[in-house]
Amino acid sequence: MALAALDTNVLLRLVIPDLPDQQRRARALLTLPGARYLVSDYVVVELVFTLDRHYGLTRDQIADTVSALIALDTFACHSERLAAALAFWRTHPKLSFEDCLMAGYAAARGAVPLWTFDHNLATQHPSAREVPADQ
Repeated sequence: MALAALDTNVLLRLVIPDLPDQQRRARALLTLPGARYLVSDYVVVELVFTLDRHYGLTRDQIADTVSALIALDTFACHSERLAAALAFWRTHPKLSFEDCLMAGYAAARGAVPLWTFDHNLATQHPSAREVPADQ
C-alpha cells in the first residue's frame, strides 16, 4: 500500500472515544495490511492544541498519548523531533507546544539563536533569544 496521509481528526478519534463509529473506522484504517501514513508536524501541533484546549487533558496525558501515537510503525513522521519537543513542553508550562517544536527545529538545524519577541520562549528555551530593544 502506498503512503497516505492522515488528518488531525483521524488521530483525535483514535484517542478520544466521544464518536465511537469514527473511532472504529479510524482503528480499522490503521490496521489495513501494509498501511503506512504520513503524519505531518502540523497535524501533531493541531492534535496537541485540541487535546489541551478542547478536551482539557494535562500536559503529561497529552505527551504520553502523542508519544505513543508517533511511535507507531504505521506512522511516518519526524518522531524524534516531535518527541523532543513534547518532552521539553511537558516541563515548561509557560511555553506552547508549537514554540517548543519551532525552537527545537531551529536548534537542530544550527539556526541559533531563534530570535523572538516572546519573552517566555527567549528565557526558557536555550536556542531562543529576545530581539533587543536597542541595537
